[in-house]
Amino acid sequence: MNQNVRRQLRSEQDRIKRRLARAEGGRAPRDESPELGASRIKYEVSDRTRAIGCGGIGALHMLARKVGLVGALDTQLPILKRRCPYSESDHILNIAYNVLAGGRVLDDIEVRRSDRAFLDALGARTIPDPTTAGDFCRRFDVAQILAMMDVFNAVRVGVWQQQPASFFEARACIDADGSIVETTGECKQGMDVSYKGIWGYHPLAVTLANTGEVLYIVNRGGNRPSQEGAPEYFTRAIALCRSAGWNDILLRGDSAFSQTAHFDRWHDDGVKFVFGFDAYKPMVARAEAVDEGEYSELVRKANEAFEGVARAKQPRVKEQIVKERGYPNMRLEREDVAEFEHQSNKCSRPYRFVALRKTIVEERGQRCLGETHRYFFYVAVIISVINTYDAIVAFHGEGGGFGFGLGNVILVVNVLLLWTYTVSCHSCRHVTGGRLKHFSKHPVRYWVWSQVSKLNTRHMQFAWITLGTLVLTDFYIMLVASNTISDLRFVG
Repeated sequence: MNQNVRRQLRSEQDRIKRRLARAEGGRAPRDESPELGASRIKYEVSDRTRAIGCGGIGALHMLARKVGLVGALDTQLPILKRRCPYSESDHILNIAYNVLAGGRVLDDIEVRRSDRAFLDALGARTIPDPTTAGDFCRRFDVAQILAMMDVFNAVRVGVWQQQPASFFEARACIDADGSIVETTGECKQGMDVSYKGIWGYHPLAVTLANTGEVLYIVNRGGNRPSQEGAPEYFTRAIALCRSAGWNDILLRGDSAFSQTAHFDRWHDDGVKFVFGFDAYKPMVARAEAVDEGEYSELVRKANEAFEGVARAKQPRVKEQIVKERGYPNMRLEREDVAEFEHQSNKCSRPYRFVALRKTIVEERGQRCLGETHRYFFYVAVIISVINTYDAIVAFHGEGGGFGFGLGNVILVVNVLLLWTYTVSCHSCRHVTGGRLKHFSKHPVRYWVWSQVSKLNTRHMQFAWITLGTLVLTDFYIMLVASNTISDLRFVG
C-alpha cells in the first residue's frame, strides 16, 4: 500500500477517535435540538474518483492470480471448447464475486455488469451476463464438479504449505454435516421434500475446522440422509490433509455420521474420530449398567471459564411465563459422563464410548411431575397388593378347602403381569438405586436396580399387555359372577 494512503488512513482513524473521545461521559445537548440535526446534504459527482461498496474485490482477484487459482482453473478444468471471450476462471470467479458483493442469485450479476467501477477493479472490459452464467453452470456434470473441487484443493494445499511448520503440528479436525436448504422454485432439478416437509436440497459439507474452509460440498435432494456419501469424502479429505503435511487427523460429526462399518478402516489408517451415537435401547442399557461411581459431572468450558466470577443472572422470562400458566417444562438439572468400551456388530474390535446422562426435571407450574409420578407408583403398589390378596383367597374351594380352576390361572397371570408392570416403572428403578452414589457399597441394591433396569426398557410393552389382561380378567369375573358361565374347576 502507498505510504501516502497509509498516512491518510491513520489520520482519519485519529480524527474519529478524538471525535468519539469528546462524547465519553456525556455532553451538553446542542441548542436543545436532536443530535441528528442535518438539515441539508450536498452530493458531488467527480469525474476522476469512483467508488464501490465492495472495494476489496480487486485485491481478492489479485490474490486469486497470485496463488495460481486463475491459471489452474483455465488449464486443469476443460469445460469450454471455445472462449468467447470468457475463460473457465472468468465464469467461475464471476459467480463467486457476485456472491461476495452481496448478490443472492445469478440475476444479480447484471448489477455488477452495470457498475463501471466494479469492472475497472477487476480489469475487465465486461463480465458474463446472467444468461451466460446460467448456461455455463449447466455444462457441469458430477465428475466435472468434483474435478473443480480438486483444482481448488490443489491450490489450497499450496497456500497451506506456505505456513510455518507449527501450522501442521496442530490436529487437523475434519467436520461433516448436512443442512436443509429451502427453495421456492417450481422447476429446480434435483430438489425433493425433506422429512420436515421443506422442499429444497440437503447438501453435504466437509470442512476443515482449523481454518473454516469447505473442502468438499455435495448437493443432494432434500430427502437424502445426512450421512449419504460421507465416508467417500472423508477419505478424500484425509488424503488432502496428509498431502499438505498433517499427520494427526480427527473426524467429527453428529450421530448420523457414526457409520460403524468404516471404524476399523479409519482406525487402521491412524485416523481418530469422534461421532455422536444414537441412544438405542441396547446402548441405553449398556450405559445404565455402568457403575454409578464411574459417572462424573460434566463441566462445560464456558462454566469452567467463569468459575469463581460473580455474574448477575438475568431473570428467565420464558420460564416464569411457563410456570405462571402451568405449561409443562423440561428443565436440565445436571449432566454426567462415563466411558466404557463397546464393540458394534460391524466392527472387529471394541471402541471407547462416552455416555452423557442428563438429569431432566419435568415440571408443570410449580409442581414437579417426577414426584407426582412416584406417588402414582406407590398407589400402584397398593393396588397390586390387593390383587395379589384376591388371587390367594381365590384358591379356597367351595367347601373351605383348597380349590383350583381356570379362574385361578387368569387371576395369577394377571397379578404377575401387574407386578411386572409396576416393578418396571421408572420410579421403582429410582427407589431401588437412584439415590446411591456408590453401587459397590450396596451390592444387593445394585443387583435389584440392574434387574429393574432391564425390565424398565420394556415398561411400555408391559403397560399395554397389563391393560389387556386387566380387561380380560374383569370380563371373566363378570361372566362368572352373573352366572352367565361357570368357572372350569380342576381341583375342588
